[in-house]
Amino acid sequence: MKFSFAKFKNYQIFLVFLLLSLVVFASSLKIGFLSDDWHWLWLAKNTTWSWQIFLSNYEGGNFGGSYNPVLLLLFKISYLLFGQNAFFYHFLSLIVHSFNALLVYLLATKFFVLLKIKDFKKFSILSALLFLLWPSQVE
Repeated sequence: MKFSFAKFKNYQIFLVFLLLSLVVFASSLKIGFLSDDWHWLWLAKNTTWSWQIFLSNYEGGNFGGSYNPVLLLLFKISYLLFGQNAFFYHFLSLIVHSFNALLVYLLATKFFVLLKIKDFKKFSILSALLFLLWPSQVE
């Protein structure tokens, strides 16, 4: 019996990615907040809900800083739901990372099909797994 990803639907591939990320990065769920997490928590608590989040840097200014509206929204929603329980922030981060791996898989599939690569599905899975498991990608 030969194993093939060809029969897998996208949501099943996402679930495999999520399970794999939970197994590989399980230790990250046990640690607390690190480094700039405290700054993001402060921003989540003190930034008001408005469209300004999408029109300015993460601190609400127009000069300097970086533009991270999705990260700020994720922290704000997480702060509302979970307070300062780091486990849920890390768990949500792994869900987002697994979803991003699915997006890499879908993009690689389109790319390899355009290049007329015979085993495009295998290469797409490999590309997504490299993204998923490369330690510097998870944050």
